[in-house]
Amino acid sequence: MTFAAPRRWTTTSPSSPTISWRLVADTAPWRPWLSRDLERVGITNCFCGVSALIYYGAGRIRDDWWIAVPADLLDRAEAQIHTRVDDGTYMRVLPWPYAQPECLAHTFPRFKSVGINFYFTLFPDKYFHIDCRKPTNLQRSPNGLPYPTLAAFLQSCLETYDRVALADAIDASDVSDEWGQMYLDLDGTIDLAWARWKNERMAAAEAHGFPVLGRATTVRFEKRALWDLMVTNKGTRRGWTQPPELFATRFRLHNSPNPSKKLRMAC
Repeated sequence: MTFAAPRRWTTTSPSSPTISWRLVADTAPWRPWLSRDLERVGITNCFCGVSALIYYGAGRIRDDWWIAVPADLLDRAEAQIHTRVDDGTYMRVLPWPYAQPECLAHTFPRFKSVGINFYFTLFPDKYFHIDCRKPTNLQRSPNGLPYPTLAAFLQSCLETYDRVALADAIDASDVSDEWGQMYLDLDGTIDLAWARWKNERMAAAEAHGFPVLGRATTVRFEKRALWDLMVTNKGTRRGWTQPPELFATRFRLHNSPNPSKKLRMAC
């Protein structure tokens, strides 16, 4: 199988103007627009990465929104967004300027909403190991944004050996070991075929001048052992500011409501 080399993008768009926090706060309805622009032309999608972690209650800071589309529809999704560039809704911007460990965000198309501090990057869903075409993998937030279900998101963290995201998602959702045994596929090892695919993409990016940090692991880690390790150590990840008498995990108070069910500006 051959992999298309990453492309470089340039932009002639002017710098975004300084805007007030009130303007950002008053533009809540923009959030479903992006996903609906894609859905109108038959491109299913979901917000992944840090956005999904925030949706499930993790204490993360987000710079860009990462939106996943079916891998074979990435070019079509990009073309659809460009139709909204022409009408002044979005503008094309330079890719994320810095390489992050085991990350290819800076090799994918990046846009900004005009007049709003909203940057987003289009990704192929394979990058997140989540099939956007499968309805059971997706759910909507109270704001109408599509996200991977908790099971699909945690499964992707396991398959891609993303220990940091896995720990954050577990602590944010406060799921139990029994929950994982019921809803996750814990048999076998992490997805080594996916790791090889990503490493080939990273090598191609490097060959075309993109800085790349690290590679996806190709060690045969057992998913069940990884799950047991991460879920049974929830308590040890609490800090001194999160006493166990009050906090179930570092992100959740005892008996606190499910963050993904709450109407929040952030998701």
